Amino acid sequence: MDFTGWMSVVFLTGLVATSFRVLLVAGVAVALAWVLRRRGAEVRHAIWLLVLAGMLLMPVLIAALPPLRILPTAWLGLPSKIETPMPPATGLPIVINVGSTMTVPTYRGGGPSIPAWPKVLVSVYCLIAAIAALRVANAVRRARWLVDRAQTLHDEGLRETMRLLCVAQGLGYPLPRLAQSTDAAVPFTAGWQDPVIVLPASWRAWDEYKLRAVLAHEMAHVRRGDWLIALLAALNSGLFWFHPLAWWLERKLAGLAEEACDAAAIADSGDARRYASVVLDFASVMASAGSRLSWEATAMARSSKVGGRIERILEGKMTWTKSISRGRWLALLVVALPLVYGAAALQVQNPTGGLSVSVSSQATPDGVGMPMPGAVLTDAQAQALEARVAANSDDLEARGQLLGYYFANRKTGAFVKELSWLVEHHPESPIHEQFPSNFALSPATIPDGETRKTVVALWARKAAENPANANVLMHAASVVSSSDPAAAFAYLKQASLAEPGDARVMGRLIGMYAIATARKVNNRTTGPWDAFGDAVSRELDASTDAQLLARLGQQLASQRLPPTKGMSDSMAKSITDRWLKMHEAGLKYLDRAMQLDPGNEEWKNIREALSKPQPMELAQVAPLTVLANRGPEYPPLALQARIQGPVTVDVHVNAEGLVESAKAVDGHPLLRIAAEDCVRNWRYSPQRANGKAVEADTQAVVNFHLPAVGGVEPARPAGTAVPTRISVGGNIQKQVLLSSAEPEYPPLAKQARIQGMVRFEVVLGRDGKVSNLKLVSGHPLLVQSAVQAVRQYTYRPTLLNGEPVEVATTVDVPFTLSQ
Repeated sequence: MDFTGWMSVVFLTGLVATSFRVLLVAGVAVALAWVLRRRGAEVRHAIWLLVLAGMLLMPVLIAALPPLRILPTAWLGLPSKIETPMPPATGLPIVINVGSTMTVPTYRGGGPSIPAWPKVLVSVYCLIAAIAALRVANAVRRARWLVDRAQTLHDEGLRETMRLLCVAQGLGYPLPRLAQSTDAAVPFTAGWQDPVIVLPASWRAWDEYKLRAVLAHEMAHVRRGDWLIALLAALNSGLFWFHPLAWWLERKLAGLAEEACDAAAIADSGDARRYASVVLDFASVMASAGSRLSWEATAMARSSKVGGRIERILEGKMTWTKSISRGRWLALLVVALPLVYGAAALQVQNPTGGLSVSVSSQATPDGVGMPMPGAVLTDAQAQALEARVAANSDDLEARGQLLGYYFANRKTGAFVKELSWLVEHHPESPIHEQFPSNFALSPATIPDGETRKTVVALWARKAAENPANANVLMHAASVVSSSDPAAAFAYLKQASLAEPGDARVMGRLIGMYAIATARKVNNRTTGPWDAFGDAVSRELDASTDAQLLARLGQQLASQRLPPTKGMSDSMAKSITDRWLKMHEAGLKYLDRAMQLDPGNEEWKNIREALSKPQPMELAQVAPLTVLANRGPEYPPLALQARIQGPVTVDVHVNAEGLVESAKAVDGHPLLRIAAEDCVRNWRYSPQRANGKAVEADTQAVVNFHLPAVGGVEPARPAGTAVPTRISVGGNIQKQVLLSSAEPEYPPLAKQARIQGMVRFEVVLGRDGKVSNLKLVSGHPLLVQSAVQAVRQYTYRPTLLNGEPVEVATTVDVPFTLSQ
């Protein structure tokens, strides 16, 4: 996908989300201002000032706050189910389409898949926002120009009047600077930290009342900080130039500020009619001069609706207070903070378990991996299958479909009931080799711990009832392999006695021996694997089974040494030591097998071939494949806002194919959490290097597509052809790195003792060379050297269906002071 195009969509949807959410805050503010309409302009000004702050902060809060999911979908009349068929299988990365009848593979960094109009709109927005910023900058420049040209007044009478007003209004010391200007027709105030009250040159002809009224009015502006507030309101209008609320707020705050300052001046003089004539005089001066003041200067003649202002003054209903008390501010904040937080974080939660999804998956190379049956059944289809089961309880095909349907739709009670029936009546069935049956003890599958214990006990009973059935014993071992490796090992040992020549059983046993031994020699045994590792070690030390020892030794010693180029010395040494220990343990078991059976030439040849560890670069790594997945819940607030698109998730998969971590790295913020929750429940085929299971990193793309509204489908992204670019995790792609260049440590960074990692997102061309790279993180002093090094990297070309494709991946360049 074109990155700038997708970011344009994200930016525009963020503006739309902010626009609607601030209207909610403004609606509450209207009601509150009406209730407190008799409290004076100070209070009403404070209410709308909080709305201004909320509008400026809303985009940041939407992105930063965790979602607040409180409203059921049914309250908004949103659909809870979208029927969709199973799409055809696709290649890596895995793509899930929600609410769509067509799979649209989308890859980060690939060709354009969205129209050009979002970029045009963002360009228009930025152009107008830039013009507005110039307006603000010019206003600040004009205010500074007027103040710099003004002459400071040192009239002691004026200073004494200002000191008296300072005490009356509660203004802190020092007093604002007082100046006169031949460029000003009316008095005004400018500045925030060092405010200046500027009088026109004609001030000496004013009578004492007029001069004191002007000073009282302008000092009220200083006390309230109106210049800074007007600046923020102007910036807000520039950022949200398309939103009527922004312009209304700018005018409303200015009008209320003038009203509050008028009230302060009238409270000082006590003569509303005479003060009204002063305001009218200044308005006449401004009208005859043909000029006006913008927010850059707060002035008595600023209001464009002088008639209404004079009318309010003459009515004598203005209420003046020195400032809003702490209690009132606290009360306003108690109302405002939860309101702004709720408006920014609110998301609608669907308690029914989310939308049905269409899933695209890829079978494993050996054909064992299969998509989860029943994952995309509709409710009507599921009811038809339930009717089939009611008519024929041994319809295992229907039961297998229902098991997947219950799991995908989070019907935990029905899932446990169906699984228990299958274990009770058909523990030998191949259904138990498919996800989610063989993953039933995961908390993500069955959240309740007591229910999981019940399933374990049921399998233990069926294993005891079928001691000679290898299938039942292997199924029981699969279920408990992660939680209780000792029990799984015991089931497999029993299965090997029942079927001595079964290669499946022997392969599973050797695998458990190898995992336990590898953990033991590297001191990585934790939890249930600790005691199990000790027991396996004692058994192997006493074993005289040459066949077992030889196969175990071959599996351990054939592990390839991973690449350590570019790593710090300590990390490279740790990884190398760990793999060498495992290699030495494998050779030890091969030597013991040869002592027990010295005439076996096959083992001698294997021992000679594996005498030295081989580098991982030569290993053939099979691709990660999803075995079973679970579709995400489409966030109802995203549905309501008509937000769709892909979310790219970085995934770390352990050696057993279970997702250990999932972090969204691309996509709309309203969709990311749902995508992460979705991918955490996936299960992959184990990553294999030379036939051995290893941990791996990959990426998954969860593609959210809006359902039809009123029978009309929304516009679909273009680009539904077979992808010419795929995303691959950095650790996996590193295994096919053919050549690289060591970065030169920048002398200035070395002198400053700066070290760390520089990470890039890179695009590899079809020839395996770096065609594009983008900085993700890293110290500025290290970046340039890292860029020069990465541009020299060359990878083995990546093939998809026999054709070379571009690859989007990540590259880490470490810098340590030992270099």
